[in-house]
Amino acid sequence: MMVRFSEFVVRFNKIIILLTLSITLMFGFFLKDLTINADIVSYFPRSDPAVELFNQIGENYGGNSLAIIAIETDDIFNVDTIATIYNLTTQFQSLDGVSYVTSLSNVLDIKKGEDGIEISRLIDEYALPTTTEEIQKLKKYTLSKDMYRGSLVSEDSKATLIICRLMEGADKVAVAAEMQKIVEAKILKEKVYYGGLPFQIRDITDIIFSDLGLLVPIVLILIAISLFLSFRSITGMVLPLLSVVVSTVWILG
Repeated sequence: MMVRFSEFVVRFNKIIILLTLSITLMFGFFLKDLTINADIVSYFPRSDPAVELFNQIGENYGGNSLAIIAIETDDIFNVDTIATIYNLTTQFQSLDGVSYVTSLSNVLDIKKGEDGIEISRLIDEYALPTTTEEIQKLKKYTLSKDMYRGSLVSEDSKATLIICRLMEGADKVAVAAEMQKIVEAKILKEKVYYGGLPFQIRDITDIIFSDLGLLVPIVLILIAISLFLSFRSITGMVLPLLSVVVSTVWILG
């Protein structure tokens, strides 16, 4: 059987080589669609009770992935920073995959009024504070409220958060990339930090691609050296490497 197979391969060697090359090129074309899934939650069984509860919370409350942007400066209560927070919040809300955004510029303010409880925006989006007096009044009021101080705004008023909740099933990496692109497109005097699962997944993906770009060439070089030392010929080195490369392209493609 093996003799007949060998004779067949030798007899139709050109056709087999051409066919193998064609299939390799075809599978190689699809390598461009290869992606890395760095979402840790997706590796757990969906039937697991903890995963089911996690997904149910996300479905009921508009997503369970939070992308957090922290803005830091000497004092966030200034005209420019408040305007920046408002502009970023507005742009983040318009992104596909974002359920809603919470920041100083749109957070609800609940307080006691003459006729009972009053609910309004902490900052009127149609009348952002523009004077020192308005800014100081906003600062004093915000820091006096436990629901803002230490959570949405730091106690020293040097940092604040913009919290974006992503929809269930949204492409977390793509949304995080769009958010960072929006921030970097602006010339901000404030320092900006990124946190939350979407940015974590994006960073892990970047690290994996970076490691692969470094480790794969090193591994290939070490294998090539090992094969050359074993067979003492270029042919003995190239043929095994070629078979590994072709097999890898077929599997991944």
